[in-house]
Amino acid sequence: MKENHEGTRVLPGSSVRMRVAAVLAFVAACLFAVGLFCSMAQATTADFYAVLHPDGELVFQVEASSAEDDVNFAGSVKGYTDSVRERPPWFSSAALVTSARFDKSFAAIQVKSLKFWFDGCSNMRMADLANLDASKSDSFRSMFRGCSSLEEIKGLEDLDTSSNTYLGSMFDGCSSLKHIDLSSFDTSHVGIL
Repeated sequence: MKENHEGTRVLPGSSVRMRVAAVLAFVAACLFAVGLFCSMAQATTADFYAVLHPDGELVFQVEASSAEDDVNFAGSVKGYTDSVRERPPWFSSAALVTSARFDKSFAAIQVKSLKFWFDGCSNMRMADLANLDASKSDSFRSMFRGCSSLEEIKGLEDLDTSSNTYLGSMFDGCSSLKHIDLSSFDTSHVGIL
């Protein structure tokens, strides 16, 4: 053992080891920070927004709302296979939704799946599907499941279902829905009704 210039005893080569360890710790911290930043940036990237207004109206649009009382949910055109039980982010507020519509800005958005989109919206009375391009959606599974107060779906007859392979439970639990016309639905690719 030898003493350094401050009189502290150090093992031979220990200062080099300490410097290397410090550099490695710094590099590890930097890599962690870059990874964290990338995952946060990815998590906040939205293809569209589902905006829940205080009156319970859920509006799908391209831009987030800047209104103080609105709640913005970031949406993805790819679907939600990695989320909890494959539900969209607004599922956590499903009971607050009283109506849903698609803003004109949403007309250019093509979502891959509409699976579970309104699942559990038990207080939703009306859904207006105008401006919803479903031509690339391969699943409508449980889209309106549990919407027990739903009385009207506007624009259902204009929904492009040509890419759809799954319609199972689409209207399961819609006890207030008295009449729906599905005669315009293209079910030529559907495996499960």
